[in-house]
Amino acid sequence: MGTLDIHSFKESGIELHAELPISTLLVSSNTLVLRGITGMLKNVSDVNLLDNAPSRIDMMLMIDDLNPSLVIINDDEAGSDPPSILETVRLARHEYPNLNILMLINNQDFDKELSALRFGIRGILSQNFNKKKPDGLH
Repeated sequence: MGTLDIHSFKESGIELHAELPISTLLVSSNTLVLRGITGMLKNVSDVNLLDNAPSRIDMMLMIDDLNPSLVIINDDEAGSDPPSILETVRLARHEYPNLNILMLINNQDFDKELSALRFGIRGILSQNFNKKKPDGLH
């Protein structure tokens, strides 16, 4: 298993709006997801885990209090209350334009991914990747 090397982002030309260590807020109502991400990141020297937000509303309140440079938000759409993840991302990017957001999604959803990227999300990770490309892409 590889390790996360924050310095490789700069070498690859990806611009992060963050100072090291990267102050990170995790957002998910799924305890297993939170434990998994926390377990992966807790020993990364360039990442400072600030807190876990159990909902998207809590996320917005915690961003204001904690001032993270990165938010990792899990797509907990099933059974979650409004606002939707896309509306939350749009609002967060509008209110905090230098905030980096990484979205975790359960299943590939081209329209959702494209919308999130248009709103300024920095990255999307899919748990279930289907090699089939959407119609019209080559």
